Parts: sequence; C-alpha cells; structure tokens
Amino acid sequence: MAKLPTWARAWLSLWVFLGVFALAAEARAGAPYGVVTIDLQPERGEVPTDVCIVSEVEGPRTRTKVHGGMLGAASGGSARAPSYPLAASFWTHGGSELRACGEGEACAPSVSLPPARAAVPLWAACTTDELLDEGAAGVERRLLVITLEHLEGSPPVIEALRLTGGIVTIGVRARIDDVVVTARSAGGHFAPSPRSERASSTGPDQKLIVLPVEPRCDRIELEVAGVDLSKVEPGAVGLRVHGVDIDAGVCAASIPGTRRMSVLVPRALGRGELDLRLPQSGAGADSRRFFEAEWAGAWPVGVLRLDARQIDFSWRPPACVYPVDACPDAVVEGGIACSVHGDADGCHYRCPGDDEAAADPNASVAAPLTVTFRDTRLDQRWTQILQRRGQILEGFVEADRIYLEADTRDWVLNVPGSRVTHLEVLGNDGSVRRYALSGQERLRIRAPEAGCDPLRYRFVGDRHYQERTAEVIGGEVQIEPPRKSVRPLDFVLTILQGGGPARPFGAPLEVSNPIYFIAQAQIAASYRPRKPKLSRLSFELRLGGHIGQWGYFDEQSYEADPIQVRERVLWARFLFEPAIYVDIWGPFGMGAGLGMGSSWPIRSKETDNTNRFRFILAPSVEGRVRVRSWLYLVGQVRFVLRERTFMAIDDGGGRFRREEYPTLSTLGLYGLGFRF
Repeated sequence: MAKLPTWARAWLSLWVFLGVFALAAEARAGAPYGVVTIDLQPERGEVPTDVCIVSEVEGPRTRTKVHGGMLGAASGGSARAPSYPLAASFWTHGGSELRACGEGEACAPSVSLPPARAAVPLWAACTTDELLDEGAAGVERRLLVITLEHLEGSPPVIEALRLTGGIVTIGVRARIDDVVVTARSAGGHFAPSPRSERASSTGPDQKLIVLPVEPRCDRIELEVAGVDLSKVEPGAVGLRVHGVDIDAGVCAASIPGTRRMSVLVPRALGRGELDLRLPQSGAGADSRRFFEAEWAGAWPVGVLRLDARQIDFSWRPPACVYPVDACPDAVVEGGIACSVHGDADGCHYRCPGDDEAAADPNASVAAPLTVTFRDTRLDQRWTQILQRRGQILEGFVEADRIYLEADTRDWVLNVPGSRVTHLEVLGNDGSVRRYALSGQERLRIRAPEAGCDPLRYRFVGDRHYQERTAEVIGGEVQIEPPRKSVRPLDFVLTILQGGGPARPFGAPLEVSNPIYFIAQAQIAASYRPRKPKLSRLSFELRLGGHIGQWGYFDEQSYEADPIQVRERVLWARFLFEPAIYVDIWGPFGMGAGLGMGSSWPIRSKETDNTNRFRFILAPSVEGRVRVRSWLYLVGQVRFVLRERTFMAIDDGGGRFRREEYPTLSTLGLYGLGFRF
C-alpha cells in the first residue's frame, strides 16, 4: 500500500478525532446522569432517620404518588405554604404505622406545600438511614421531607436515593452542570423552610447542597429543685407546652443517673413556656404540684429549670379555741383560691389550688403576698403577710372576736317547771354575757379569755343552777347538759290567808256553821329529780301551821236563832305535810298534800272550852302560777279533820251538859310562794 502523503494523513487524523468526539457527545446526550449530595446540618438535635424527596415527575425512584389519603386537610402553616398532616403510609411504604411522640398534636409530622404545587400531582421517593438499627428498642423515627428543584430546567427525575448518617445522595437524570439545583425543607418532623438552598458544583455532574434543618420538636431536659424527676413515672406526669397538652406517657422519659427528665417539646415561636404537674405523694391520686418555666427564643439554653407555679405555706391554729379537724379557707392576692389539707401539725395550703392551677395556666403566685383567711362557720376573717414559700403562719383574729361553739342538741330545755332559757358566761373580770338557748342547736359563744382557761358558766331558768366550768377543746366548749348542774333540792316558803266554815257533825240542835279566818305559813324542802322525764314532778316536805280563829257553843249561844258561836278564841295548828307537785303547762302547776299534826288554843284559859293538842289530818289541794322563777301566786283548798267543837246541850230542865262533836273545817287560802 502506497504511503499517504503528509497532508492526507493530517486530514484523516482530524476526521477521526471529530468522529470520536461526535460519538462521545452523542453517547453523553443519550444518557445524562448527575449526583446531588445534600449535607443535612441540624441546628439542634439529631439528624433525620428517614428522608422523602418530593418531585413533580415520576421516575424510577419516585414511584409513590402523593394522593389525598396521605395528606390531611390543611391545618396550619401560612398563606404562602399551607401545612398538611402526613399519614404514616406517606413514608412507611404501606408498612406498620410508626408512632411518633405527640402524634396528632404539635409534634406530628406534616408537610408544607405551596398552593400551586399542592394542586399538581406529586411523587415521592423515601428511604431510611442505612446506619439505623430499626429493630432496636426505643428508636424515635424522624422524617425530613425535601423538595428538589431544577431552576431553568425540567423537574428532576430521581433515579437513586440514599441516606447515610445525615448525608443524602440523590441520583438524577439530568445534566446538572447546566442547571441551577435547589433544595428546601418541606416539613416532616422538621420545620419547613421558606428559603431554598442553592447547590454548588463539586465536579462534573456533581453538586453539593448544605441544607440547615431544624426539628419541629426536640427533647429538652427538665430539672426541679428538691425533686428527683428520674424516679417519677412519666405516665403520671401532666405536661402542657406552649398552651397545648402533651402526652407525657409518650413524650417524656426519665434520665437514669440524674435527677432530670427529658421531654419532647415543640419549637417555640418567639417565647416558650412549659407547665409540669407532678403527683403529690400521700395526698391522693388527684393531687398535683404545679411547676412552670419560660424561655426566650425557639429553645431553652441548657437544662430547663422549673419554678413552682404554686406557693406552699402552713397555718398553725391557736391552741384550744380553733377546731383541730378544720381549716379556714384561704385566698391570696388577685382572688386566687388555695387548696388545703390538715393534719396534726396544722393546715397546709397550696396557692393556687390544684383545680384552679389545672384550669388556668396563668394562675401563678409568688411571695411576698397577702393571705386572707376566712372561716365561714363563725364569720371570722383575718389577713397575714406571707414572706416566703413554706412559711408557717400563726396569726388569728383579735381576742374579742374569738368564738366558741357548744353543742345543745341533747339538751332538754322546755320541760314545765324545769325550763332553761339562758346561759350566762362569766368572765374573770366580773363580766357576764347572757345567751338565749331557744331554737339553738349549736350555740355560738364569745370566748371571754381567748385561751385554754376553763369557761365559767351558769344556766338560767325555772330552777336554780350551780356555777360550773367547762373545758375548751378544739374550738368547742364542753358544756354539760343543764340537768348536770341543776340543784335538785330547793326551799319554798308560802304565806297564805283565807278561811272557811267549820261544820260540826252529830249536833242535836240547829247551829250555824261558823266561818273562821286564818293565816297559814309553811316552809317546804322541795326535791325535783334531775332527769328531764321526771323533772316536772317535785316532792315536798312542808312544815308550818295556822294562826286563826276557833270557837265553842255555851249557854249564851242559845240566845240567837239559829244557835251561834258565842266567843271566838285564838287558835293554832302545827302541820307536817308530805306533798307532791306537778308542773302541768307553762307557768301553771298543781299539787296535793296530807298534813298531820295537832291544834290547840293559844291562851291556856281557853283549854276548858276546847280540845288541846288534838291529832288532826289536814289534806290540801293547791294550784300555783309562776310569776318569776322565785315567786308564785298560790291558791289552796284545805280540809281539817279530827278537830272537836265543844257545845253546851240543854237537857230541858235548864241544866246544860258539855259535849264534843267532830268538826270538818273547809279552808280556802290564797297568797304568795317564794322559792329559794
């Protein structure tokens, strides 16, 4: 073969080079491929465990179509990019639903899409971090949704997707060195970003995007002074973050080896707040202690230390004059009510009370402040200044406003003759306070000495009551029923006047029944039982007698027709009389007695005309009307038996003989009775 000339060899080499270059360009144009690497830079917390890339084009990797069942109704976000909650099927590929803390609340995954993009079909490619051990216990899944875009070009077709330790590698079908590639966080468990990050070239068909991501929720550590949170059961804790209740059983966990607890909380917008409710040991299952903390910015710096939102203090009641099993109500400044429980050491308050603190997150107090105590039983009110938490207060009302209570329900007050109307309380300074007892079941008494000294008292009523003392215990005065202090033995002096006819029996002649006037005086020892059922009865032993008139018939008595007593003599009777008396109704009562004794003339010269020291019987019936407890109006009917009337009997020859005839005297008496 002939050797080609030099110029021919030069042209041939040029055409070969051009052919090879054309073939390479054609091959490159037929199968374009690029790699986009996204370096995820968490501003806080851990890197995502799952990533979903959203594109408008279906490709070899973006085979999952985002349909309505995966996106709920718009629930937040902004007008530019509404937020849609994500179903688990969006990123678990139809597998079992992976529970995330706070699902359905602030920490549940959601995606933020512009309205224009939400109206067109979207395709998603999802993957899990290759370094994640999905079978390990306690793994929290954190999803990041990324929108990948090609500016100045067609939407990217995703052919491959890989996540390794926070580095996302995406294979796309495009000449990415000719287009601007951007990426943006669209949500998931991370906050959507309103800014897209531009990629920078790192080699032929390779670009790198540094994408800052911030979690929508992250774990923070809590610490409460004096409380070991690591020993608190999370399910018993109440949590409220930024005004939203959080399921502590899912979102909280103890940190072993510390006194802290970790809680997954949402990102704050400008200012954050957290309320913690801990169970109160030994105070009932529904009792809580409330703590709170606030911070500026999206997240707290370091460990979040909580302060008590409630203030605790105690009040020790004064000895004796306040009930040991009762506590007054307490209200602090701003009208915030306090809860209270009492024990042997006093009354223990928490302000605001647990119910109010749970209902109103703003009900928070801090010392110093004014505490107003109120006892509605006795209408007592007093105030004190609380200087610090846990302070023990011991103040009470002024001494002249301290009241005691006496239980009168077992007192029998209205038995006729034994009525009790008042109670007199005697002070050591000589003062006397009187309290009406009618209609009182619990008697309210002002404490004269305002201390533990026994209370001196005396009942006032129909009978005489002795002065007694009563112990003051727990705000109550232990006053015994009136029957315990009543005097069972009284003395009654009656002074009566009146008179009545004396009728001789068996006289053979017509004689007029003379009317005699007498005065009666008796003193009686009166015993009345203490028991209320028998106290309307009294048993009396009366001692006294009569001073009055008596008469006889002699020869000169025949000068009158009918025969009259010629002369009246001064007459006396001595009587010993057992009697019984019954109070019937109100001030009215009746009694009956049987007098026994003798009667005789005062002047001894009348002995020949009368029967001296004759044994007599004198039954009586009387009625009394009480005017005062010590004064009675008395009316009495008395019969005198076995007395004898002397009479001269004419035998017809002008001669007279002396005869004795039994006589019945009927006396009507009235006067006054004095009880002492």
